[in-house]
Amino acid sequence: MPVFDGNGSKLVHLGLSATNRNTADGIVCCQGPEINLAPDMVDTKKFACDKMMIYNGESAAVYGPFSVQGEVFSSRASNGALNDPSFFSYYAMASFFLTGEHREYKAGSFSNVSPLKSYGSGGFGAVELAARYSFLDLDSGEIKGGKLSNISVGANWYLNSYSRIMVNYVRSELVDVGFANILGTRLQFIF
Repeated sequence: MPVFDGNGSKLVHLGLSATNRNTADGIVCCQGPEINLAPDMVDTKKFACDKMMIYNGESAAVYGPFSVQGEVFSSRASNGALNDPSFFSYYAMASFFLTGEHREYKAGSFSNVSPLKSYGSGGFGAVELAARYSFLDLDSGEIKGGKLSNISVGANWYLNSYSRIMVNYVRSELVDVGFANILGTRLQFIF
């Protein structure tokens, strides 16, 4: 974390990771649109491999009510017969608080947002607008799992530090197949 002021309203986070997973029973890589209840749209089906190496780079920055964040993932499965298939994905997102709050960062990750004035306690709560783009490529050699991209826009209304209402629109494209348009809402309570 090369930049961090005392209250976290200005920060830059950088991270790298590598993971070696034992996958002796085989592996399946699959994903749907960025809505929890949506079915998978890309799927490698189960294939044999001994292990999978996963590499990740991430960054995030907060400057008052504005924040950006992104990650890149790359993986390689150990299977000589399939020429060691590799997969790739990334996302980038940005958000802005209309009411002046900032994304809170604790112990290496973003945490609950605390509105400057909670709803019902003399305030309106916190309102955040967000946009995100993601891409996943599960095609590699003989494995044709598919390519999926998502464009998401949304609004979050944090009533207080423990509850929020979310509305998201997601446009998912299964490359060379078609689109899905999804409107999702959620009421969340944090315990």
